[in-house]
Amino acid sequence: MAPMLAALLLAATPALPSDITDRSDPEGRAVNCAAYLGHEINAVPRAARPPLIAAMRAWRADLERRRTKDEADQYFASTFAVLRDTPPRTRRAAAAYCRAHAPGRRR
Repeated sequence: MAPMLAALLLAATPALPSDITDRSDPEGRAVNCAAYLGHEINAVPRAARPPLIAAMRAWRADLERRRTKDEADQYFASTFAVLRDTPPRTRRAAAAYCRAHAPGRRR
């Protein structure tokens, strides 16, 4: 039964979007993580927001080290709009991954 249980658990877990796991594009990873976190911040109760906000700020700071603030703002705004209709399960999984892998986070 163990293989069947593993298959069920795997099917229940949404795949992480490659745009947040691909380390070959650090700008894309930073902006996508910031956007997923921004959408998750809007979806959770106020009490759950502080760690998400901290992670989003870390990803934004990482992006702003690579681009000017204006360029980063425009890149974030367009990415945020594109990701607006992401299914909730995928958004939650992406936000959890991005929070856990935020720049400067001690592991």
